[in-house]
Amino acid sequence: MATYVPQKVGLPEAFVKQFIISSFIETLTWWLHQRQPITEGELLAYYLQMIGCCQHK
Repeated sequence: MATYVPQKVGLPEAFVKQFIISSFIETLTWWLHQRQPITEGELLAYYLQMIGCCQHK
């Protein structure tokens, strides 16, 4: 399985991984509490855009 760790100058890899994991868990929590839920694909697109992983259209 491929892994993704953004190349951020001066940031330890462990910190970046912890940030990505914890922000994803909070994103899932937010999603579960939405009164007007979005699809899994929309959620993923929002998340990837926020962490700067992909230019999702």
